[in-house]
Amino acid sequence: MSATAELLLGTALLGELHHAILCHGPSAATLREVALGIARTLNCLNGTEGDDCTACQRIERRMHPDVHFIEVAGEKKMISVAM
Repeated sequence: MSATAELLLGTALLGELHHAILCHGPSAATLREVALGIARTLNCLNGTEGDDCTACQRIERRMHPDVHFIEVAGEKKMISVAM
């Protein structure tokens, strides 16, 4: 487990994890994988973060009610917010 994941888990166990985590970096694919890993780690029901966990499966299919993905659409450079 990476130092970042350990820090997030420790923060979550203390009940001090913020309601949202913003990831930034050079590669969208890498950031997506990191975000999925964080979501699986924090929501896994049996500690395996794998195929035998229904929460992990739902996160992978982007159907988990507590995990939301907000990404830049298409070729845009910014996330737009409708008001």
